[in-house]
Amino acid sequence: MLRKSLVLFTALFLLAASTACSKKPLTGAALQGESTLSMLRALSDAYETKNTAAFMSRIDERFKDRDSLEKELERIFKSYQAISFSVQPLKMLVVVEQRGPIRTTFNWHGEWQTAGGRTVKDGGRVTFELDPATNRLIAIDGRNPFLLQKSAVK
Repeated sequence: MLRKSLVLFTALFLLAASTACSKKPLTGAALQGESTLSMLRALSDAYETKNTAAFMSRIDERFKDRDSLEKELERIFKSYQAISFSVQPLKMLVVVEQRGPIRTTFNWHGEWQTAGGRTVKDGGRVTFELDPATNRLIAIDGRNPFLLQKSAVK
């Protein structure tokens, strides 16, 4: 009898715990914020794996100098053997307006390493402007974190 009571109690406890911890589906701004974070992760992953096609699929056609960005990325991917790029989501601000683009400001850090072992490190804070319908990058406010600055290369 004690064993049946313990099993029943455990089953009810697990059922109550699972329903108490269940999440409601994200809506509105929360959904846009989650989509923005996913897009930044996908962009970072494509950059680190040096996948130009995947990276450029996240860049909107309206992005200023889109073609020159693609050419510069290919040059960087050929020049550096290993790339590490991280976005710090704990220090991120996502602004979702009812009409207009999504703006996300975040800190980033990058390391580029040549085959000879020379490492370039850089980082900073930047704001990305995203199309809310496609979640693709429209513009960068500040310097582009994916392009090496001459001051960073030593």
